[in-house]
Amino acid sequence: MSNRRALDNGPRRHRGGRFTGHIAVNISSGREELLLTGDVVVNSAVSFLHPEWPFGFDIDVPLATKTRMAFLDRAAADKTLVGSYHLPFPGFGHVVREGSAYRWLPADWQWTS
Repeated sequence: MSNRRALDNGPRRHRGGRFTGHIAVNISSGREELLLTGDVVVNSAVSFLHPEWPFGFDIDVPLATKTRMAFLDRAAADKTLVGSYHLPFPGFGHVVREGSAYRWLPADWQWTS
């Protein structure tokens, strides 16, 4: 499967509450999976420790909170690789459950030439 086809045909999930049309894209190939999102988590210091806290751009706070919690629950339970431009370099990693909160575990990054 080409990368283009995976992106075109990958399942998209509406991630409501932040703004109209916000989605997360699930990209998979064989047993590998990537959950790519934009604004479900917007601050690595706060979004994981207090996912119940709203952000100024949440247009529907209860829905945004529910969406954020469901996203983090799924990513942690399934150990899915997550990618987002709001997260520290390299922007890819895993969500780890810690009690009632979560922790961001960045992926190892190795430069190749």
